[in-house]
Amino acid sequence: MRIGIVTGEYPPMQGGVGAYTDLLARHLADQNQQVYLFSRAGTHSTDLPLEAGISAWGPASLWAVRRWARDSRLQIVCVQFQTAAFDMSPWVHFLPDAASVPVVTTFHDLRFPYLFPKAGLLRDWIVMRLARASAGVIVTNDEDERQVRHLPHTALIPIASNILAELPQPFDPVPWRKQAGASAGDFLLAHFGLVNYSKGLDVLLE
Repeated sequence: MRIGIVTGEYPPMQGGVGAYTDLLARHLADQNQQVYLFSRAGTHSTDLPLEAGISAWGPASLWAVRRWARDSRLQIVCVQFQTAAFDMSPWVHFLPDAASVPVVTTFHDLRFPYLFPKAGLLRDWIVMRLARASAGVIVTNDEDERQVRHLPHTALIPIASNILAELPQPFDPVPWRKQAGASAGDFLLAHFGLVNYSKGLDVLLE
């Protein structure tokens, strides 16, 4: 299948969405899918076809995505959406209308973009408009799933760690447990990552 992925950030840019997209693209390619990437200038890939000719996510980016999808003969476009990754631009919310193929949007969060002062309900509306215009919707947490479960073709797919590391060999956990103050019978729980309201630490503790 010819799959296109549109992302607001991609390596060497730093960010969770870019790291996730890179892993997703490579897993799809390993399954013999033909994967094509679209992102902004400054991104780079040595082994996957990447279109990175735009500098901003304005109205011209919609037509650039449309041309890319047509020229690459894509069968589907997957949007990896996070407001901040697309520079808070409202234009990306109209991407399903511009693309010439079905669009499935993964919402890394449902935060609304900044439009203008006192935009009010319009900010919530524009995010939900992207969800309604998409042929399919993927969300990554329970809170967002509750907001979109009334839409057809939705799925909750939590995002796991993107840290691909194996334990050094030989590895002995005892010194690490002692350093943390855990005895042999204690259940030791560790959290690696940012600590704020959106990172799921409350779910981990529950």
